[in-house]
Amino acid sequence: MNQLVNEALKDYVSRRGLAVEQDLEATLAALRAYRRRDPTFKDAIEAAAKAEARYGKSDPVEGEVVIGDIVDGQLVEDAGPVQSEIRQLLHG
Repeated sequence: MNQLVNEALKDYVSRRGLAVEQDLEATLAALRAYRRRDPTFKDAIEAAAKAEARYGKSDPVEGEVVIGDIVDGQLVEDAGPVQSEIRQLLHG
C-alpha cells in the first residue's frame, strides 16, 4: 500500500510540476513582452495610479491581504477593482 501511495504521489508531482513550469514560462514570456512595450513601466504605473484614483476608498480589498486558491495555475480570489485592473494590465 505504501508503495502505491508513493508511486501515485510521484506521478502527481511529476505531472503538476510540468504544468507549473509551463505556467511560469508563459508568465515570464508575457512579462518580457510587456517590458518590450513599456520598458520603464510608465504605462503600468499610470494605469495603477488611475485605478487607485478611480476606486479610492471604495476598493473592497484596499490594504487587505488577498488569499485565494490556485486553480489551473491561476489565483482565484475575490479581487477588488484595483487588483483586477493590474491583473488585466499584466495579462494584456
